[in-house]
Amino acid sequence: MLRIAHIGSKGVPSSGGTERVVEALAVRQAAASHRVTVYGSALVTRSGWYRGVRNLAVRTAAGRHAGPTLLGIKCALHAVLLGDYDIVHVHGFENGFVLPILGLRYPTVMTFHGRGPVGKWGRIAWALMHSMEPLSMKCASVTTSVSLHYARELSAQYGRLVAHVPNGVHLEIAADKEAASRLLERHGMSGGRFWLFCAARVVPSKGCLLLLQAYRRVLGAPPLVVVGDLGHAPDHAAELRAAAEGLDVHFVPLVSDQRVLLGLLQSASAFLFPWGSEAMSTVG
Repeated sequence: MLRIAHIGSKGVPSSGGTERVVEALAVRQAAASHRVTVYGSALVTRSGWYRGVRNLAVRTAAGRHAGPTLLGIKCALHAVLLGDYDIVHVHGFENGFVLPILGLRYPTVMTFHGRGPVGKWGRIAWALMHSMEPLSMKCASVTTSVSLHYARELSAQYGRLVAHVPNGVHLEIAADKEAASRLLERHGMSGGRFWLFCAARVVPSKGCLLLLQAYRRVLGAPPLVVVGDLGHAPDHAAELRAAAEGLDVHFVPLVSDQRVLLGLLQSASAFLFPWGSEAMSTVG
């Protein structure tokens, strides 16, 4: 039995993205009789137990940039000063600043989820985040990547092994096509064929704008359904709605129920995801 802590997510249960990867790992580790703690933000979760996993909510600032940084530091300090773990798993190289703190007491695993473009962060924030990459590669005891491409690229660039550990799929989840159909009806769809794009957070790196630009040029295309949270990048959301004007495009908010999401995926005649810099998307 190992005592494992995860840092770098907002907590469990997840709504998508890195949090979904953390949840999948933590729940399976707990089912294998390990003692698992997931650190998260008190802004979006609360302390307690979830499917055998201890969820530890840490208070942090609400700021877009300062909030995640303060959260990471407080989580690392709690782990070092008050925690009792055998290993700490850090998710996202942008959280590499916590590794020197954790290294005072624990061996660490760093999982690389992708580099990403400037996107919603802005150039200064993006540069600061990416400055953590060399630190992550230097300080982590073990480094993994969800992408084989990035695993090879990082291994060559930094001269140390980066293990490829891809994301998995929940085979046990049954698709709910009826609920998916009702969802589409509420958003103006009356059945028939449709194309589907979905992402937890619809930000520039997901490639939705490119998809809409291409969709406008396809004659006789079925309706296009865009599923995901547009609130993370308001300017980009406005850009997408403008690009969709006059087209048979239906915007659907984030679908957190995986049964409904799988129902949408199985009902669509085509799934389209022209990503910009995804390491390995967890959509679906």
